[in-house]
Amino acid sequence: MTASLVTQAVAAWPSLRTRRAEFEQWLSSRAPEDTWSTLNLEDLGLSFLALSGDAAAVVEVERRLQRVGRPTAARRGDDDFVDEVLQQSRQRLLVGGARARLQAYRGQGALVQYLKAVVTSVSVDLARSRKPAETSDGDDVLQKLSGPGSGAESKLMHLSHRAHFTRAFKAALATLSAEERTWLRMRFVDGLSIDAVGTAFGVHRTTAMRWLEKAQNTLLKETRRQLSDALALPPRELDSLMASLRPSLAENLSRLLPRVTGPKPRR
Repeated sequence: MTASLVTQAVAAWPSLRTRRAEFEQWLSSRAPEDTWSTLNLEDLGLSFLALSGDAAAVVEVERRLQRVGRPTAARRGDDDFVDEVLQQSRQRLLVGGARARLQAYRGQGALVQYLKAVVTSVSVDLARSRKPAETSDGDDVLQKLSGPGSGAESKLMHLSHRAHFTRAFKAALATLSAEERTWLRMRFVDGLSIDAVGTAFGVHRTTAMRWLEKAQNTLLKETRRQLSDALALPPRELDSLMASLRPSLAENLSRLLPRVTGPKPRR
């Protein structure tokens, strides 16, 4: 069954013929083989080739980016704005090796939907940079991860226990599933909105919100448990410490979330 699915992807992209084994290994690093039938393998094949530097694949990704990106970006600005959004989107998608945004596409939904999500994210970021007073989109999950600390006492506690927190946070992050880390990475490292995360995975915003809240709550709960084991603080002091450290959670996610493994560029 899976062999025929891969064969269809190879038929769509002839450049895969000589790299089939490498492509299959790449797929295996992203999803269990028994789930491949639920994925868009043709679009994953295109992504694999584009990330490897295949010229024809890069041109095709660019064509799709232009098709879906121009009308999406045009909702927020003029032609110069659209051109800048597309340029930044192109760089985010294809530049940066293991951190290229195209690495985060998992084949759950069409590639054009993921490209639209990236363009939307870039459009929002660029519009905000041109209008500093523009407020947040009301994303409660981000607020929970970056809420304010509570006074001078908690700041002192933060400083004295920061090393313990970093170790606890890293250990807690390792307990999450690969999917949970991907959701958090897309939201807090890549900066996608909840709507964009949902679009990338082909699910409703409510479902994406639920996924993110579950991953966040698991992360916070396990971080707290790890800190409790390490410091043996009374519950009230532990709660105060967690409150003081929350502003650095998004920063730690950016620093500690593992990079997505992808194909090496061909020389």
